Amino acid sequence: MSEIQPSLGELEDAQNTAYENFFTARDAVTAAGERVAAADEAVCLAEKKYMNSEISV
Repeated sequence: MSEIQPSLGELEDAQNTAYENFFTARDAVTAAGERVAAADEAVCLAEKKYMNSEISV
């Protein structure tokens, strides 16, 4: 029974794919975090506007 060993080129391709997947995932997480921060800011602003309108009534 012989073992199948990947060539150096195949290992490099696999490593490059892993790097690309990592950076794609990292960028997605960063973008999601930015959207969460923007949504949180919008909620805070809406709450302030609501509270100001309640106080002025």
